[in-house]
This record gives sequence, C-alpha cells and structure tokens, in this order.
Amino acid sequence: MLALTVALISAGKYFYDKAEVAAHEARTRSISYIESYGVDPVLEAREALYTFWAGQPELIKIFGNQALSERQYKTMLYTTLFHKIRDLRSGHPRRIFL
Repeated sequence: MLALTVALISAGKYFYDKAEVAAHEARTRSISYIESYGVDPVLEAREALYTFWAGQPELIKIFGNQALSERQYKTMLYTTLFHKIRDLRSGHPRRIFL
C-alpha cells in the first residue's frame, strides 16, 4: 500500500515537473520573441515598411475605403513596388500616386 502511494505521488510529481519545464520554456521563448522585436534587423525592416507605407497615402486611402480582391491587391502592390524600385535605381525617388 505504501509503495502504491509513493508511486502515485512520484508520478504526479513527474508530470508536475514536466509541466513546469514546458511553462518555463514557453516563457523563455516568449521573452526572446519580445526582445528580438527591437533588435536591429527587425527594427530596420519595420522602419522600411513604415517608410514605404508613409509615402503611399493615396494607396492607403484606397485600401481603407474599398475592398480589393487578392488579385487587385497583388497587382497594385506589385506596380507600386516596381515603380518605387525603378525610381530609386534611377536616382529620382518620387511619390507614387495610383
């Protein structure tokens, strides 16, 4: 009877410890994700996205006022990016009005 009680308590402790380790790993992973959000490569990518969209107020108005199909969205975004890249390569950056 004593052996059965010890076995049940040991099994409970084993699963409790396993759950604690999993929770600790999840917390550690979450903290690392939060920390990586402010690291240079991620920060630079966020700033590049912000800069691109900040220069496209007309495009944002279109997206905000009407629903676009996935095909229309891809076409408009591709056209905008194509012109933006071409203008940057030519040395004449300009705002793109759609």
